[in-house]
Formats: sequence, structure tokens, C-alpha cells
Amino acid sequence: MTDEIQSVAVKGYAWIKDFPSQLLINFVKTYNLLERILQQHYGQFGLSEAKFNALFLLYRAKGGLLLSELGEQMLVTRANITGLVDRLEKEGLVERFSHPTDRRSIIAKITRRGRKLIEAVIPTHMELNRKLLSCFNEEEKKLVVTLLEKFYQRLVQLEEKMQS
Repeated sequence: MTDEIQSVAVKGYAWIKDFPSQLLINFVKTYNLLERILQQHYGQFGLSEAKFNALFLLYRAKGGLLLSELGEQMLVTRANITGLVDRLEKEGLVERFSHPTDRRSIIAKITRRGRKLIEAVIPTHMELNRKLLSCFNEEEKKLVVTLLEKFYQRLVQLEEKMQS
């Protein structure tokens, strides 16, 4: 590790002597700050991150999505997706429809109002993403994605071991 990177990594954590702990603290610190920035961003539009993600997925899915598919793509439980769609429906952003061949299945579709909202948010959201990551060149972005995916896979393995 270069001295410059080491000094940035240790900054504020001089009392922590091992680098793995410094790295994990920086992950948490970065995630928490990113979450606050995103909450403020979505809040400008009266949205939460979950509402934005659901509307975006429904916007991309022309014919709507089964609630189970929406929950799967958002990585949330059935109960959470039901509550989220309830809130979006109350706001007139989403509608529910019965599945044409399976009455037990419900399809969520974005409304015209929801479509107008997400179309207003997307350009601002893309600009924010660009600003957030402007400290990296393209090669560094690819490297960060690769490293985070590698770390994620390791976490999946450890979680599986812990559950068995």
C-alpha cells in the first residue's frame, strides 16, 4: 500500500492498529454517509430509497411485475413488499391488478402519476450518481465494482457457514 493511501486509511483511526478493522470501519462510515445523501436526494421528491427502487423497477417493466417478482428484485420479504406497494398505491403511484390466470397472484403497475414522478427523478438521480463517483476514473470504477463483488461473495460464504 502506498504511503498516501495508508495515511488516508488511518486518518481518524490512529487508535485502531489493524488494517482490516480500519477498512471495515471505512466501509461502514462510507455507507452511512451515502445513505444520508441518498435519503436527502429521494426526500426532495417525497420518496424513500425503497419507493424509488420500486417505481424504477415498475417503470422498466412495461406490463408491471408480480409482487413476488418485485420483492425478489428488491431483495425484500413478501410482507415488506406488500407494505411498500400499499404506501405507493395510497399515493396514487402504483396500481394493483389480479393476475389474469392465477387469482392468487397480484401484479403491480406504475400509474401515469408514478411514471411522471420517476421520469422527473431519473435525470437528477443519474447526475447525482455521476457526482458521487466522479472521484474515480473508469478503470478505478471497474476495480471498485470487482472488489466489492469479491467482498460480497465472501460475505455470502461466511453467512452460509454461520447458518449451517
